[in-house]
Amino acid sequence: MQTNDTYKQLVDRLDGQLSQSEIEKTEQLINNDQTAAGEWQQLLLVKDNIREAGIYEQVSTVRQ
Repeated sequence: MQTNDTYKQLVDRLDGQLSQSEIEKTEQLINNDQTAAGEWQQLLLVKDNIREAGIYEQVSTVRQ
């Protein structure tokens, strides 16, 4: 089961807010916990979608 602490840890990893030892701990979690791994993949997908939406918005603004 995914806990709020685990989710926060994954988000902090995504945002680059963890120390090297915390990164290693999170990577172990992702590799050993299917739920955490799935959540990690979803977070990566959301991050990519947000980035692409931002780029699209910038291009649309320039074209106007």
